[in-house]
Amino acid sequence: VVLVPLQIFVGDASGDDVLRYQPAKLAAIEAKWEAGTEGPVPLVLFAIPSDEDERNYFEISVPRLASIIVTKTWDGGFEGLKDFAVDDRPPVLLPFFAFRIMVGLGVIMLGLAYWGGISWARGNLGKSRLFLRLASWSWPIGFVAVLSGWVVAEVGRQPWVATGILRTVDAASPISASQVATTLVLFVIVYGIVFSAGLIYMNRLINKGPGPATATPPEGLPSRPLTGATGPEETTGSAATAGG
Repeated sequence: VVLVPLQIFVGDASGDDVLRYQPAKLAAIEAKWEAGTEGPVPLVLFAIPSDEDERNYFEISVPRLASIIVTKTWDGGFEGLKDFAVDDRPPVLLPFFAFRIMVGLGVIMLGLAYWGGISWARGNLGKSRLFLRLASWSWPIGFVAVLSGWVVAEVGRQPWVATGILRTVDAASPISASQVATTLVLFVIVYGIVFSAGLIYMNRLINKGPGPATATPPEGLPSRPLTGATGPEETTGSAATAGG
């Protein structure tokens, strides 16, 4: 209830830095092609941006809303992609959609947080099957939102490592492709195992549901987090096997 609105506020404030220091990234996020800083600028809700044709297809937009959000004025403007040389523009498709996924998931998290907060205040938090079902499905969306934000940040700043100072192509380290590939494969394997175990564990906790609060664990159950995802029989059986 507190942190989701705070995150939205901080994210909006960081947009001011993007407007000032990374205008090409902002233009890609908003899929604004037209050159010049004159406003007002509509907010593109959906489109298929085309780098090759320098335009948006199937665009759905809200008049003036980008001006209000970005410049905090009714008719403010900001630079478009055509204000920058082709070699200085980021690819548009990925940051455009990743930003909308991130914002959309943030809105969902905000709605769920306030739904849960109001239900808790009224004393009926556990009585809505719909809320509980949505909550059980929604736990990964914060992680997906973080990944989407990372795509916006990293793809949106291309072709620069430091905008206007150092290009990505000039910052490449002298490591062979085989070494990079080997490291990448190992990272994927290790994190795949770790994340899979975590997903299985968290889903078992969710499917089991909350139990009665106890000051001490039941007899035969060690006091460790994994017991939340296992039953007494399973744990005591494992202990007996280990003891044998």
